[in-house]
Amino acid sequence: MSEVRYAILIDGDFMKRRLVAKHERFPEPNDVLSEIGRIRTRMTTKGLGFRLYRVFYYTADPLNERRKNPLSGRVTNFASTKQFRQNKTLIDALEQRDLMAIRRGELVFRGWALTSAVNEQLIGGKGKRITASDLRPNIEQKGVDMRIGLDIASLAFKKIVTGVVIVTGDADMVPALKLARREGLSVYLDRMEMGGCRELCLHSDVVLDRA
Repeated sequence: MSEVRYAILIDGDFMKRRLVAKHERFPEPNDVLSEIGRIRTRMTTKGLGFRLYRVFYYTADPLNERRKNPLSGRVTNFASTKQFRQNKTLIDALEQRDLMAIRRGELVFRGWALTSAVNEQLIGGKGKRITASDLRPNIEQKGVDMRIGLDIASLAFKKIVTGVVIVTGDADMVPALKLARREGLSVYLDRMEMGGCRELCLHSDVVLDRA
């Protein structure tokens, strides 16, 4: 049988959220590598001759800006925060691994928003005087979904691989999965045991994390 190659494409923000839920702490590089190892082991049971082409990990470098809280006037230097250090350490470590490609979107500061707890109080009709501690930075990740879709299209059109493993829980990926299947790729979905499936599962050939 001819060699069958596959690529793993990981929505990094999704994987981090699932790992936080699993370990109750910010994920370390070995946590991510362990999940990749689990997926590779599952793929060896799906057919003779499977070989990993590359792992694509989609993320954004942590925000490196200074922003002033509009109520307190206090300036936050995001580059000095614990979150910045944790994310940078994770990305830098993964970037050094064999067969790993980091695909970067970007983080965009969208101003300040009320915390979820304060929003719930206001929705519940509880009056509250808003203070500086009730505000959180509204940071949005941009460009990651687009890069995942473009890489899926490139892998499919250039016939680089015969299958792709998509690690995500984002239904916005459905058009990309449809394209991959139309172009003859086998699509393997891994949701890291997230509940529910719906459209993502309908447009995948195999769900790796399904019992």
